[in-house]
Amino acid sequence: MSSVYTDTLEAVAKSGDVLNAVKAGVFSVNTDLKGTLADLCKRTVQGRRDAREITLFKSVGTALEDLAAAELAFDTCVRAAL
Repeated sequence: MSSVYTDTLEAVAKSGDVLNAVKAGVFSVNTDLKGTLADLCKRTVQGRRDAREITLFKSVGTALEDLAAAELAFDTCVRAAL
C-alpha cells in the first residue's frame, strides 16, 4: 500500500489511472487520497513518516507543478542527508 497524493483535486476527475482504480473498487478518493501538492507544501497534510513508506504522486497538471514537486522532493532529501 502507498500514500497517494495528486497535484490538484481536479486531477482525480481527469486521471484515467485513478478513475479506473475507483471503478474497480480498489481506491476511494474520500479515504485513500492523502492530499494534494498544495496541501503538502502548506503542511496541512503530513508527507512520508519514514523511509519505508511508499509515496505515489499522480500528476496530470502543468509542468510547473511537476517541477515544484521535484524541487520539494529534492530539497527534502538534501535536508535529510545533512
